[in-house]
Amino acid sequence: QTMDSSKIYDVIVIGAGMSGVTTAQLLQQDLNLDVLVLEAKSRIGGRINSVKLENVDWKKVELGAEFLHGDGSFIYEKFVEELGWPCWKLATWAIGDGEIIDDRRVGTGLYYLGNQDELLVNTDPGENIEKAHELREQIGDFDIKPSDKRSLEEFSRDKGIDRVGRKILESGLSNSFASTNDRISIYHLNELEKNWGDSEHDFRLDAPLSDTVHYLAKDLNILLDTPIIRILTDDPDIIRLIDTKGNIYRAEKVVITASVGVLKRDIIKFSPPLPNIYYDAFRHIDFTTGCKILMVFSECFWPRDVHGLILTDCLIPEIWFDMPDRAGTPINFSVPKKGETYLLTGYATAEFALNIFEQDPDLVKEKMLDIVSKIFAKNRAHELIGEKGPDLTEYDISSALLTFKIVNWGEEPYIYGAYSNRTKRLTPKEVQCLKSPYQNRVFFGGEAIPLPYGDLNNAYRRSEEVVEMIEKLEEEHLKGKY
Repeated sequence: QTMDSSKIYDVIVIGAGMSGVTTAQLLQQDLNLDVLVLEAKSRIGGRINSVKLENVDWKKVELGAEFLHGDGSFIYEKFVEELGWPCWKLATWAIGDGEIIDDRRVGTGLYYLGNQDELLVNTDPGENIEKAHELREQIGDFDIKPSDKRSLEEFSRDKGIDRVGRKILESGLSNSFASTNDRISIYHLNELEKNWGDSEHDFRLDAPLSDTVHYLAKDLNILLDTPIIRILTDDPDIIRLIDTKGNIYRAEKVVITASVGVLKRDIIKFSPPLPNIYYDAFRHIDFTTGCKILMVFSECFWPRDVHGLILTDCLIPEIWFDMPDRAGTPINFSVPKKGETYLLTGYATAEFALNIFEQDPDLVKEKMLDIVSKIFAKNRAHELIGEKGPDLTEYDISSALLTFKIVNWGEEPYIYGAYSNRTKRLTPKEVQCLKSPYQNRVFFGGEAIPLPYGDLNNAYRRSEEVVEMIEKLEEEHLKGKY
């Protein structure tokens, strides 16, 4: 049985991820509009998904988004400054990783060069990595024109960065953008850096990120398990939306915050079709898969002040660590307590992730254990940073593994990827097209437009832009201008 409601909403928002719920909340709270949110999945949050993981009883584990990028983050302002939720600051040290720098936590970063089996510390990484860091810091200072079609790989070669430096850029920077050096547009990267501001900090909440979405969504009208497959704009006054069951919903305006993965697959069909430039834009936005490898151990075999690693020529390009004393209490450098467990997270996107998914999970587990054993067995990393260690063997580390889980965001229904980013093929005209409302009543929000960086804060900024456009149109409507 299908439903054809005669109710006409002011706005229907497609998608209940962070962008969808913040857009709906602003429309409802600030503009007093009647808003309905339609979510395809059986939960809200999108790529925010905090879950209980076996053998980790001291926190919820983030299967998706985990860090807040940049000072002035709306989550930081809303939940830390306004509501008082606990949070700590991270300083970017390894191009794509962070060092804990607040009063109650410290941090050290490591680099592991797989081809050379060489382990380096962030305070003395060597000339090649230093040069890559310098280039990374200067990218926003260059005057790069839209006509410059070079990739990050081409640009870094032109600037004299050798293979080691470029590999560090790929693992630490490109991987964070869910791409590779040869696909990232240096023009768009330059624009991002110019708009990033003076912040060199990331943030992390001492609370599950899913809690933020549920807090924002508490007063919203949300229908779960409602995948929209068709949007009809043939009526000049009312937009009709049809879900997979044939139910029909009506609204004066629609905000699409579905992932780029949904738009690239043409899951939501428009009738009549959108102009071709929209479909060109969708094709020219990368939206590649993302992978997290979660490993829970009964032994803490890494130095307790090490935050993470950047790795080259390895299965995984980035690793970071969690332990009970990083979940809300000061770090204790004494002997770990009996019964504690410790979480290692491996992070990969784009080709890195695809390579992992092509392999048998048991082989991936074996390779991950081999990597961490090479780095941490027999106190190798401890001795590098001058810290006393537990002197565990490779067998000890392997035996300490309690839980192993691979998360594949490329196969997540109604998401189909991790981060979006702008490729060299995306034109300024295509960007402007997606930023502007279609027929003054269909808006693309969240990562349905090519954000400078596909993080939570930029998703919120786009929500504010969409709400401002709708507010302006509402005011013009009252004045009889359209």
